[in-house]
Amino acid sequence: VVPAPLMRLRDYQVECIDVVNAGWAEATRQLVVMVGGGGKTVVFSNLARRDVAAGGRVLILAHTDELLEQAIDKLHRSTGLVADKEKADSHASPFASVVVASVQTLSRANRLTGFTDDHFSLVIVDECHRSLSPSYLKVIRYFHYGAESLAEGWEVPAPGIPYQHKARILGVTATASRGDKRSLGELYQRVAFEYGLLEAVRDGYLVRPIV
Repeated sequence: VVPAPLMRLRDYQVECIDVVNAGWAEATRQLVVMVGGGGKTVVFSNLARRDVAAGGRVLILAHTDELLEQAIDKLHRSTGLVADKEKADSHASPFASVVVASVQTLSRANRLTGFTDDHFSLVIVDECHRSLSPSYLKVIRYFHYGAESLAEGWEVPAPGIPYQHKARILGVTATASRGDKRSLGELYQRVAFEYGLLEAVRDGYLVRPIV
């Protein structure tokens, strides 16, 4: 039984969570695009809660200490879950249900392989427009494809070629566009849910911008 969320979720947040959960049946790497102020952290905290309730373990990846602390705080306030931090001198317990990690720390070989490649059932990538950088890809591929992805010369399985995935990957961002014009479709198989500025203004959650 999945415990009820501690925070009341907005209708679009509930819809997003339901769509993502249903989407795992057809994709193991999904993307959510949600406007800043839309409550992305609350959404992925509740997706983490569902995975933990089902007996899984969740990794949340971010690139700044501010985002790490925000994820730890929102996760606890919205779900009651307490996360361990993996960053610099902070080492997560191998028994933690949720680990919030700095990508800079976890991409180091000794910190990454400190976890087995099947340790997590779900990896959530915050600010995932950064996912195609080498440090993010190293971590994501390790937990999704397995330890063999660390070998020199290893290549991602071609589209349509079956493979046995390990952790499912959920990317969350306010903007799916990158400055270098590379497509997040290189990594993510489907955009599960989008909620933009116009929708948030229309629904009364954000004020109309004044330019």
